[in-house]
Amino acid sequence: MNAPGTCVDCGNEAYIQLAGENQAMICAHCFATRGRPKRADATPTRETAPAQARSAK
Repeated sequence: MNAPGTCVDCGNEAYIQLAGENQAMICAHCFATRGRPKRADATPTRETAPAQARSAK
């Protein structure tokens, strides 16, 4: 089976295309070791908002 790309980290077959990185490809193993980046633009949800903000409503 032919992979659509080559992993930019290790050179193995890659199936995951990274957004915002010149369409670089990465394999599942390297993707898992990178971890998930935290979103800076995320809006606080009821679970993550401070208790003071929830009681102000």
